Amino acid sequence: MSTKNRVKTLNKIEALTGLEAALAYNDTVSSIRAVNDTIKEKWVGYVDPAGNKASSPNSFMTLRKHWNRKFGIGGVKDLIGDTERSLLYALANHRANRAIQEGVQQERLRPEIREATYREFEKVKGL
Repeated sequence: MSTKNRVKTLNKIEALTGLEAALAYNDTVSSIRAVNDTIKEKWVGYVDPAGNKASSPNSFMTLRKHWNRKFGIGGVKDLIGDTERSLLYALANHRANRAIQEGVQQERLRPEIREATYREFEKVKGL
């Protein structure tokens, strides 16, 4: 999303639900971008010690689909107007990002790293 479109979206959210909700949405989008960068840079090409590699042509959407399910949403737009859940979702993205980075750095198996990201979404959902 371009900066101009993002500002328009934030202004629209602010008008509909308030400044806090718009700021929470901004944090959510930023956290998604950060974890997507990590997926692209570290996860997509990662081959673990057992020889496992990416099986999906779109690792972003495969992980995101499961994370959304764990968090209980169909997509990020479901969070618009819900400040607390938006911020929790952003926190879960940051934690999943860290789980991927640490897992790759420590050369863990891909299924272990994937499960670690799922646990982060489940933990945050319970806060």
